[in-house]
Amino acid sequence: MSVAATATPTAPATPARTRNGLGPIGLDAGERTVCAAQVRWETGQARLHALVVLPRIKPGTPLDADEMRRLCGVLRRQGFGGRRIVAGLPDDKLMVNTFEQAGSGPPPEVVARVELARHAGCAPTHLETACWTLPASASRAKQGAHVLAIGCLHADADAVLDIIESPGLRADALEPRALALVRACGPVLAARPGIAAAVDLGWEAVTAAVLYQGTIVYQRSIPELGVSALARAVMTATGVDAQAAAHLLRRSARGGSGHSAADVSRLIGEHAVKVSQELGRALSYASHWYAEPQIGLVALAGEGAAGPEVEAVLARELGTEVRTVTPRDLAGEIGPHDASTNPAAVVALGLAMREVG
Repeated sequence: MSVAATATPTAPATPARTRNGLGPIGLDAGERTVCAAQVRWETGQARLHALVVLPRIKPGTPLDADEMRRLCGVLRRQGFGGRRIVAGLPDDKLMVNTFEQAGSGPPPEVVARVELARHAGCAPTHLETACWTLPASASRAKQGAHVLAIGCLHADADAVLDIIESPGLRADALEPRALALVRACGPVLAARPGIAAAVDLGWEAVTAAVLYQGTIVYQRSIPELGVSALARAVMTATGVDAQAAAHLLRRSARGGSGHSAADVSRLIGEHAVKVSQELGRALSYASHWYAEPQIGLVALAGEGAAGPEVEAVLARELGTEVRTVTPRDLAGEIGPHDASTNPAAVVALGLAMREVG
């Protein structure tokens, strides 16, 4: 069993126009939900074939073999085809580092493995890694090339893959969620020059990727700003339990009213301001590094992007265009009542769009 990391965050190995047929199943399993997606390629265009967003049977715990077997049954009933899986690597298992590459030194792949191992306090052989060279910066022309490295422990990867393969599925790849997010958002980001960002407002964390000229130059996971933190604030303010807090957030996203609506709306706005502050720092870093004052677009996905309020706050605070994206925007729909309007499933869509051998 092996972990297949994406070697580059940009174009797939095979030109998109040559891709046809059913792709793998993209699986994004979180603490509260499991999202699964599959696309059918038609002359290089990804068309949504199957999509589900399911509540976890055992929320707050890693997937186990029993839950994975039940999930397999759901996937069959919902029209998913094949046994190939591309799974999302949990954000808390991902290592990220940027380093300067000396022109006469060892290859960046070797340096990336050593640098990540040094930060993790483990042997380089215990890691699965990938890296790519960042676009050159005119303001730092005298420096060497800079490389962004990502990786995870083999033990962490194997634990995820063993569960996925326990009911007879085949895990073709395990990929960082940020890379899948950027791939899914490609249709809306590709037309924007300069700096752009893709942001997933997930239950466990905010996952952010900043791009310059189509390449990821900055990636970060922020667990303290996940939707779960917002739900805890709602619990404190309203005196409800966790399940009721999640319900209040969903109702607010649909424009609902009630005696707690004003409190929930205020908390959502305050939380969005905190998110914008962190995103602003990341975008400012990229703007300074590349001397690029213009931010083209922030593409917004994830459970926390379900309502218009967060998008409006981020656009106001960041002073740039923010657009919430859904699987329907990016790969069409299956039917009028499917889950394709749910922005929480965008990462699963990106995983499903990954090319595997």
